[in-house]
Amino acid sequence: MRPYLLLSALALILVSCSKQPTTPANPAPPADITYHQLKDTTLRWGADPIVYDFDNNQRFDLVFYTELVGDFINKTDKRRYLVLSSITTRLPVSPEETVPALQKNTSIGTTVTGHNWYEFSEVALIERHEHETGTVQWFGNWLGQSRKYLPFQLVKAQQVHYGWVEISTNVHNGTITLHRAAWCTTPNKPILAGQ
Repeated sequence: MRPYLLLSALALILVSCSKQPTTPANPAPPADITYHQLKDTTLRWGADPIVYDFDNNQRFDLVFYTELVGDFINKTDKRRYLVLSSITTRLPVSPEETVPALQKNTSIGTTVTGHNWYEFSEVALIERHEHETGTVQWFGNWLGQSRKYLPFQLVKAQQVHYGWVEISTNVHNGTITLHRAAWCTTPNKPILAGQ
């Protein structure tokens, strides 16, 4: 009987000491971040502008829209897919007049490398050039991006609040998809892209 008792005790010890994998709980989002579900809103060529007022102050913060520009010198029609900021919203713009497509968890704060913050910025995310010969070319640093982040600053009561918009582009069907956005209600506090 002792061998059975010994085996039973050993089995009980082994079972009681085994580690069960635990799944980490999703951390609660920070209380000072306001989120906006943009419901995968799609901007198509020639569609009405898409206007967002993230801080609900009855003024637009960002506008996404398209425009046609005729280049008579190069005999090219340019279909531009643009973002426009307001007098109280800033975008980080490079000397080449582009805005960055940030990876998830990139810090958005006072500095975005190679860019300066400007209000009333109008920047093309992508452009489709159709030449007189029928050749089509696409340009822009947002080409083929999937769920990348456009940083922005909201200025409220002379305080800066950082935020982002999650965007995807698709040149095959000529669209920009707006997934979601967020901004930090604590002034001057950096935010992580996609946080």
